[in-house]
Amino acid sequence: MATSAIAQEAAIASPAVIIEANATVASVQTDTVVFPLKVSVPADGTYVFTSPADSPLKLSLDGEVILTVPDLVAENAQPFRAITTLTAGDHLIQLEGVGLTVEQIALISMYELGSQPMSLANTAAALTQDEATALAANTANSAAPASDLAPMETQMASVATDRQPFLIGGGSSEQATATSAVSGSTPNDAKSSGATNTRSATPTSMSPSTPSAARDRRETSGSSGGTPSSRAGGGGGGSPTPPTGGGGGTPPPAGGGGGTPPPPPPPPVEIPADMARTSPLTPPANVTLTQAVQITGGASEANVVANSGQTLFGQVMDPATFDIINAVVMPSGRETTVDVGATTGQFAVRLFPEDLTTGEATVTITGASSSSPTVTSVPVDYTFQAGLPADGITQALSRMTNGPTADLYARVRQIGFENYVNEQLNPAAINDAAFEAMNFDRMLRRDDTGQGNILNRLFRHNLAHSAFTEKQLQDVMGDFWNNHFHAATKNGRVIVQNIDDREFFRENAFGSFEDMLLYSARSPLMSQFLDNDRSRGSNDPNDRTARLNENYGREILELHTVGVDGGYSAEDVIQVSLVFTGWNYRQTNEGVANQARTYEFEFRERDHDTADKVIPFLNTTIAGRSGPDGVQEGEELIAILADDPRTHNYVCGKIVQRLVADVPPANFVQTCVAAWQATDGDMGEVVRAILTAPEFITAVELQRTKGKTPYEYAVSAIRALGMRPNATDADGDFFDRFRTATRSAGYDPLEFLVPTGMAEVGSAWTSSAAMIGKYNAITDVVERPGTYNLDLSTKIREAGLETAEEVAGYLLSVATADRFALDEYENMVAVLKGADGIFEPLTRNETDAFNRAAGLLIVLPSFQLQ
Repeated sequence: MATSAIAQEAAIASPAVIIEANATVASVQTDTVVFPLKVSVPADGTYVFTSPADSPLKLSLDGEVILTVPDLVAENAQPFRAITTLTAGDHLIQLEGVGLTVEQIALISMYELGSQPMSLANTAAALTQDEATALAANTANSAAPASDLAPMETQMASVATDRQPFLIGGGSSEQATATSAVSGSTPNDAKSSGATNTRSATPTSMSPSTPSAARDRRETSGSSGGTPSSRAGGGGGGSPTPPTGGGGGTPPPAGGGGGTPPPPPPPPVEIPADMARTSPLTPPANVTLTQAVQITGGASEANVVANSGQTLFGQVMDPATFDIINAVVMPSGRETTVDVGATTGQFAVRLFPEDLTTGEATVTITGASSSSPTVTSVPVDYTFQAGLPADGITQALSRMTNGPTADLYARVRQIGFENYVNEQLNPAAINDAAFEAMNFDRMLRRDDTGQGNILNRLFRHNLAHSAFTEKQLQDVMGDFWNNHFHAATKNGRVIVQNIDDREFFRENAFGSFEDMLLYSARSPLMSQFLDNDRSRGSNDPNDRTARLNENYGREILELHTVGVDGGYSAEDVIQVSLVFTGWNYRQTNEGVANQARTYEFEFRERDHDTADKVIPFLNTTIAGRSGPDGVQEGEELIAILADDPRTHNYVCGKIVQRLVADVPPANFVQTCVAAWQATDGDMGEVVRAILTAPEFITAVELQRTKGKTPYEYAVSAIRALGMRPNATDADGDFFDRFRTATRSAGYDPLEFLVPTGMAEVGSAWTSSAAMIGKYNAITDVVERPGTYNLDLSTKIREAGLETAEEVAGYLLSVATADRFALDEYENMVAVLKGADGIFEPLTRNETDAFNRAAGLLIVLPSFQLQ
């Protein structure tokens, strides 16, 4: 059996704890064997089971199959994964497979979501068949009661939801309290049974069968078996955070503004000596030299370097004698000469992938004198092994942020990938006082009556938030959700709602998908964008569609939930549109002078179609209701759509496309779906599952391969070059040039009138026109560095770097998360040295050299990627 990548991710101990004698032969004809195991779970939580793709088996948990690895999987396929919620205590695992061996079991890992994988050989205890039978009986007796809901062809979704509507612009729908008395309607049994079940407060979407296990699990290899019930009042994200709605702009995040001090930083991460890491930005301090010329840092303690490239630092004892280093890299045969700092004696040599194709490289360094060719030191050889950079820093900086900064690069490298993920997924605990002190909310003007002024200021505010907040992942995912539920002003009236909607999706980026879907459906901006404000029910029973507008009914299916391949028909679109008749808005500041109009959601009973809505593709009928209860129809349909597996697959594809690759890998989509279903739609845990999947940081083919959108390009330029607006720039003029860069490339979501939102794939933004448009606008930055407070020289002096090679490695590592090419590096060194070949940042003014370097950096191919 080929060794799978899973063997590397699991901490495999001796599998002696699992003995062959405990296996039973399940079938003489097929040689199928079953291993019963017991795993003790210390605390309630979400757990992951992972198995290599080359080990056909079934994994059952407490009698339910949760993971199936089929036979004849393609070679080098990704591991199979199942995610499930578990209660504290003992659980029965049974592994079944043809010719299954102890060695194969040792390659299966189990771990709590977000923690390190551990082999079942370390976490499970072998059982005899009698012990397994007893444990199975105990777990069955302690299981929660299964739902008594009987399968049926179509069920009427007629039960009022328990949700407490949140505000949109200050208004809310009335909460209906009565259940419609509809012939044949069946209330949600789980709701009235008295059983403890947080997943069954809203009506169940009809499917031939519904899960009845004590825990809600989904098998990753195949159909989920049925549509699970929706949850009460939102999911793991808690109550959604409403926008301030009228006058305040973005509310101050918790813990900011100099109030509650930030929690203590996590301890520096301990990295195994034999693991490759991203390059350090600066050489080690206080090095004791034992040779005239010496490499002092860059590689691991076991002399392992990243096969994607590594910066090596060195130092000479006598820089007055040896002012250059001649380096030869074998087996590539590449020769290079690098400068030695006259003050520090430091130098840097960069290794590139082409130097490491054999898995090993020997670097021979010789000290020399630029003025006397006969003066040389004794050559010193250093041999390095090439390894996979599995510290996750490149991925953290590239996909979890809007671009690296020098400070963030150094910090994430110190605390480690896992700590940074945990930190970013808890934005309430992040101290953003420095960002808040910049007071970018003053850009937002609700007392302006001009659409252009409001949207221009909002775009500047978005840029400011993306560039300077410490809550980077929240901003990235807030932008994703805002684009997923894309809406724009087209009637010239609903303008300020753009501010509220952008704020809501950012603040609730890790909350409940159902809450975001409901918010979008109630948003006045969405209503006018997709013409739901013009959709009416008809009093004519023979023609219910006479006054109907189907735009929102179509797009909530095609773009927001099940996707274009979700299996719905034209009749489904009509029925869904009828559900949302009456969902409208009203102005809240009518008669107020010199102020843009503000609106709130309003359910208009007179416009609502009160008949039943039969939706075939959902196998569901929404019971018609009149009066204020009519709004419940839409809320129930949203709960059903949010809980539909087709929605999970479609939306997960888009999330994975944003965080992983333009063509979403199927294994990541499966991981996303499994986490969605295991955590009841908690988007924070969904994101965590994607980011902590081992392949996220080990699959090199997925790293730095996504092209940036023009917006991501502009923000990453601000961050990489350390630019900042002046404190007196109340209107955000600093950001105008960056907005021009994005608009010149065709990226302007606030005025984009296509409901798909802006394209995420990089190929959409790599045309000549788009590239030239953004380059022409952004080069103004280096032509007028004072306007943008571009000051690389101060940063370099603070870092203690002195040579062109050190500085080139620093600038490129920060800008590209340590993934850049040999020719880019050589060009950067040449630009820094200039025509006279001299670069001395510690002793002379090199502002022109740094400005040239900034101009080169923003047009390099590696900078266009993330």
